[in-house]
Amino acid sequence: AVFEELEGSHEKILVSQEKDTGVRKYEKIKSIPSDLGSPSQIVSFDHIYGFYDLLSGSYVALVMESESFVSIPLMNIRKVKKIVVLPLFRSGRILSELKQRDEDRYLQLLNFAFSEHSLFFSTSSDITLTQQRIAKLAQVKQTSEPSLWSRADLRFFWNRDLVQDLIVLQADDWIVPFMSAFIEVRTDVPVDDLKITLLFISRRSRYRQGCRFIKRGLDEHGNTGNFVETEQIVVFPDNKVTAFVQIRGSIPVKWSSPVHMRYEPIVYIEDATEQSQVLESTQKHIAELADKYSDNNNNISILLINLIDNKKDQGRLGVAYKEAIDCIKPKVANCPLHFIWFDFHHECKQKGKWKNLSKLVIQVDDLFKAQKFFCKLPNGQVASWQSGVIRTNCMDNLDRTNVVQSLFARRSLIYQLNKTDGLDMADKAIMDTPWKNFEVVFKTVWTNNANAMSLGYAGTGALKVDFTKTG
Repeated sequence: AVFEELEGSHEKILVSQEKDTGVRKYEKIKSIPSDLGSPSQIVSFDHIYGFYDLLSGSYVALVMESESFVSIPLMNIRKVKKIVVLPLFRSGRILSELKQRDEDRYLQLLNFAFSEHSLFFSTSSDITLTQQRIAKLAQVKQTSEPSLWSRADLRFFWNRDLVQDLIVLQADDWIVPFMSAFIEVRTDVPVDDLKITLLFISRRSRYRQGCRFIKRGLDEHGNTGNFVETEQIVVFPDNKVTAFVQIRGSIPVKWSSPVHMRYEPIVYIEDATEQSQVLESTQKHIAELADKYSDNNNNISILLINLIDNKKDQGRLGVAYKEAIDCIKPKVANCPLHFIWFDFHHECKQKGKWKNLSKLVIQVDDLFKAQKFFCKLPNGQVASWQSGVIRTNCMDNLDRTNVVQSLFARRSLIYQLNKTDGLDMADKAIMDTPWKNFEVVFKTVWTNNANAMSLGYAGTGALKVDFTKTG
């Protein structure tokens, strides 16, 4: 197989396989060798997603169609519309009837997976990185400009393992990071006399992937189920950029809740106080957060907001979480950890009790304001760094989490817009702002995010969007 760029100067890629072992071999070529003969099939495509090894041999996943999704001066993002999986070579291994059925099933599942994800990419922008991390990298002196894929955040580089052969070949021009995410951009959003661009990105981690009830807690590497990094970016008319980042993820201890016939599956927890390996995994998780979300001077604080019930199985799990954090605090002394347990259902179970959420926001307000937000001026100078992150969880990190994250997002936006004058930041602006048109956009975006995250992890739309939509 030969990969050739129709417009441009990229080197061609020749992929062959050894007859005896079937091992793929890659090489860069200037021109197509004459002994290859005429091609049996010519396929036009946008980009290579990656390579797969199945029972009959090698396959390649190609992005056949994509569309421009975000096109603003800050960045350009395209959304995948169609991916096809094709045999890489003319002939593969001859399979038995049983193995052929397995092969067909694998291909069916692979194509289904592609259809279930919203995949995005860019050939010019670091879409896997937050604005702050891009600015931090820009301050590091480089002898040469690193390639786009080598700068990508591995957590959100979904096809990283599938392009390993191209990485070994140093075929940088052919490697494009793809990201599973929810993205929404709104331009000309009115706030008083301003018209801003609001760019919203929720990046889904490729690690510990799986549906709820199947993928819970963390693994030995510190990766948690349903980990999502949400960044809201404001672009001002003069090209000033501000950004605020939050994260969500499954409770970072080793636990599970396998599905059975009960409405609420039983929660099984590994005792962190007795198993050093469990604590080690929790510590790895916190250490990665400290690395990814510190400011330019490596200042960091992590606010851990736990929204689960303080009773029954959820109560036991919350206690295990708190004990694990208490145990690792001395080992991460350079990263202050603040654990807040707010029983969402208890506080908001009665009609009209949504206002009780203000208790949580006020309780952590000093910590929230101390973390600040990222701000880059029109001349490129960074005026403010976000020195920490809020990590929110409930059981599934969906409905309760989305409601609370939207509160912090709104509060941050008021500071990002520098519109605190005349607002009662101790009460009113927690749940609402005076800018009606802005509120419509803000609530719609957060409702869309809630549904997208829920579809990705649970397969259904979100609950509690009545509050997200209307306040």
